[in-house]
Amino acid sequence: YGDAGIIEMRAVKAALDPTWKLAPGVLIPNT
Repeated sequence: YGDAGIIEMRAVKAALDPTWKLAPGVLIPNT
């Protein structure tokens, strides 16, 4: 996916799950 793809996925994750409670760190590291 590359860096740009990961950044976009993190943005979607943050929008849908702002507290990172659903599957934290499973697909996308939260740091």
